Amino acid sequence: MTLKTSKLVLVGKTGAGKSTIANMLIQGDLFQKNRLDISNQAKGVTTNVEVVDGRDWTVVDTVGLGEMQGIGAKGTDEAIDLLIRVLKEGQLGFHHIAFVVQKGRLSTTENKQLFDLFKATFAGAEKNFVLIVTQCYDPRWIFEPKNRSVIAEVFGPEISVVCCDFPEDGRRPEQDREDRLTSLQLLEGQFLSLNRQPIVPKLSKPETATEETKTEFADKLGSFLGVSMTVILKIARIALKVFLGI
Repeated sequence: MTLKTSKLVLVGKTGAGKSTIANMLIQGDLFQKNRLDISNQAKGVTTNVEVVDGRDWTVVDTVGLGEMQGIGAKGTDEAIDLLIRVLKEGQLGFHHIAFVVQKGRLSTTENKQLFDLFKATFAGAEKNFVLIVTQCYDPRWIFEPKNRSVIAEVFGPEISVVCCDFPEDGRRPEQDREDRLTSLQLLEGQFLSLNRQPIVPKLSKPETATEETKTEFADKLGSFLGVSMTVILKIARIALKVFLGI
């Protein structure tokens, strides 16, 4: 495989760095106006599945998972529906089917749940799975025993792992650019070393996707109100009994 044939799909939680990775691969750097809008916040700016080409890459940037559905945002269930629909229409074969996660959020419960949905959606294409750890400049970090142990526990011992860091804080633009270009070179080298053939994923909606979205909403609502999901459900049952007069 050469980089001239590389196709990549990026999936992960909102703000994990999917659009930044896509821009770096197709543009070679980040600019004031990028092909894809970038967000590192809890609320994403990618509202559709984007298929973009550049620098011998075809990259599919997807809607971030883990948001509550609402105005201007797609919930996890809707995001997975959209992803499946677009990929089935395109029938692309992917060298890399990537789950993207921030270095400091590897072992969160939410990322574990989202990765389970990722695995179920792309079941059958596991040999082309790759975990992309963002905000991780040095690939040697992956092989440190304690980090490898966490990765194996959350994402499985067989998954391939690559890392990258594309800083853009504006305080040191020249150094940031130099760091981004070095990290891009390292990332592309890591991809190339995997030496993969493309797979057209069969794609299927996980049975748990709808239920996951409900749990996700309840958990976030509970966190906002400062109470547990159990308390919320008890209150809902009491309110229903009062309303029905029982």
